Amino acid sequence: MAFQKDGCIVYALRQVTVSTQATGVIVAMPVEEGDAVKAGQLLAQLDDTIARLNRDRLTLMAEEGYTLEEARIREDQAKEDYETAQKLAGVVRGADVKAAWRKYELAKVLVKGIGYQKALTRVDLDKADKQLDDHRICAPIDGVVVTKHRERGESVDADTQTPIVTLIDVSRLRAEALIPVERITSLRWDQRATVTCEVFPERTFEGRVAFIGPVVYAEVNQFKVKVEFADPSGAVRPGMRATVRILAAE
Repeated sequence: MAFQKDGCIVYALRQVTVSTQATGVIVAMPVEEGDAVKAGQLLAQLDDTIARLNRDRLTLMAEEGYTLEEARIREDQAKEDYETAQKLAGVVRGADVKAAWRKYELAKVLVKGIGYQKALTRVDLDKADKQLDDHRICAPIDGVVVTKHRERGESVDADTQTPIVTLIDVSRLRAEALIPVERITSLRWDQRATVTCEVFPERTFEGRVAFIGPVVYAEVNQFKVKVEFADPSGAVRPGMRATVRILAAE
């Protein structure tokens, strides 16, 4: 048996507060409250001068000096010289054999050292790239900017994860209703429902029961039900009042 509930409140299905992962001063903030944004779109740019210099320094460190390939060529040559000196041990002086051995050992140490240093530099460079990226604060979802918590010129702190903006996705919504407890046995998860907003009485949105509250509020003898629905047009706004009609189970 179908039944309806008036005076329900509409909420956004997804709401995200975007915080900073870096410390610095906001030098650009190309969004305003009410703007629609796409996932990946720039919300705020922090001053990245120091982070960029650090990344460039590590890039130079990774490129300068012997490459690992050059060090291995030197090691192979030193090994060949040492093996030749060993074969000629009865001809060349013992000191020459020892010198060739020492040169070979140093070449092996150089290969290990460069490999280790290059690995460390690569790790540091990856961290520097991540830190530089963190100075660009981008939208994690498609949505609308509902609150700007900071403005251009203000400082933000990674340690406290300063909030920058709050976004809501208005394409997916939910209407919450308190239903009399005697209706609980007739409700099922994913049951069909419709939502009609008071300001758009001529429009009806198809939805589904997505949540049936596990607790009955004793003071009103009712339980909470959430109906999810879509409005691709974006006409329905969170906070609007609506009528939820839950259709008979199929």
